Amino acid sequence: MPGNVRTATSWQGMALRTNLLYDGTATPNLGIDFALGQHGSIGASIGLKPWPRWLAWDYDNAVPAKWRHRLVTLEGRWWPKRVYDGWFLGADALYLHYNFASLHLPFGLYPVLNNSRLQGDAVGAGLFAGYSWWLGEHWRLELAAGVAGAYNNADRYECDHCSAKVGTEQGAVIIPQLALNIAWDSKRRTAKRQQVLDAIGRIEAEAVLEEQKNATESDETEILGQASDNEPEAAPEAAPQPVAEPEPAPARQRHPLLRPMAEYQPYTPDMALRRDGHAQTVLFQFNDARLLREVQTRTGVYDNMPHLNTIMDVTRDALADDSIEIVKFQIVGFSSIDGGRWGNERLALQRATAVKDYMQSKVAGLNDGLFELVVGGEAWAELLDALAERQAAGTSGLTDAEYREVLHILDSVQDLDERERYLKALRGGTIYQKLRQEFLFDQRSAVFVRIFYVETNNNNK
Repeated sequence: MPGNVRTATSWQGMALRTNLLYDGTATPNLGIDFALGQHGSIGASIGLKPWPRWLAWDYDNAVPAKWRHRLVTLEGRWWPKRVYDGWFLGADALYLHYNFASLHLPFGLYPVLNNSRLQGDAVGAGLFAGYSWWLGEHWRLELAAGVAGAYNNADRYECDHCSAKVGTEQGAVIIPQLALNIAWDSKRRTAKRQQVLDAIGRIEAEAVLEEQKNATESDETEILGQASDNEPEAAPEAAPQPVAEPEPAPARQRHPLLRPMAEYQPYTPDMALRRDGHAQTVLFQFNDARLLREVQTRTGVYDNMPHLNTIMDVTRDALADDSIEIVKFQIVGFSSIDGGRWGNERLALQRATAVKDYMQSKVAGLNDGLFELVVGGEAWAELLDALAERQAAGTSGLTDAEYREVLHILDSVQDLDERERYLKALRGGTIYQKLRQEFLFDQRSAVFVRIFYVETNNNNK
């Protein structure tokens, strides 16, 4: 696809872990976790001990002690700081099938096992908390503790190896949970990534201090103002106005949407197409690629028809002008930055395709080879340009400190998915909510950029 912008995707990743304390009971175990955004993860683990005692080859039936079981758990974790980093809280569901006999557990737990053999099942759920330390780029250490409640249903036997059943144990039991996990993460935690995280933390702290300072200065200014009511108020400085460069006069008058092929320029992600006053913007609904006449925006209802009509009128006029030949229709599709990158790029392509299909349905003879569908993807350049413009005008909804925090992330984090996660983490998500409300709502677009042509020899019109 011409102009398709692709870089490596990023996510918080998958983690594999094993509980070293559980391994110490001669129970091989393995867990897997998947990140769900910035603060959540889900996981599952299994522990299996098919041999009766500490060693796999220890099957001496003359020894009454027995510890054989399998344990399956499903869990979810919430990470207040960020996933796989620092404190976490969790909840889990568990299933245990066991065959225990003549065991003397610590703290007097389950005394029925001292002189009996129990074989059965327990199903339950629990809560736990823990902390995760990074040991390197891929490795972490986790310490977690909690408690689970379960319903137990087991048959009780005498302690010898092949004894008769003497009763049933049923009812609620408490199961302590303790883990010392060594974890390997597929997502590498590089030194640069840590530097970015640390920088964000410093910026947030500096911003809080600056806001406190500004609040104090504001109070002082108000007091001083009461003592100087007779002093003339200084006129505010006029904001500098951008000077538009004059366009060269065309050889003959044509619509500015038409451009000679010599002016063709491939789209690059740093282009802010909202600055092109001749571009025709078609908007779409959230997470939707259907071409509708009216779409709700932050400021009201956006009517797509005037823009589509302009596109079609210019196309028909150009086709009727035998002094030029159309060689390219360039359409750039965008989505907002909200959501996963690959899904947004797919949505951007679908939106550009919807505009192409509409044009082909209205004018015969527009074959696919005339169209350059560009996947603009997530509209980062559009967001940055709109944010800078409205920040200068004082209508962005962000304080100066918040604006600098956003710029730092946009400048220092190149991975787009990771950039979005850092924005969402700023000040507990309050800054991202402002961006979503003020800007992202209007970035669901396909921008019809230009029609490119070449001159023909038929210049008699």
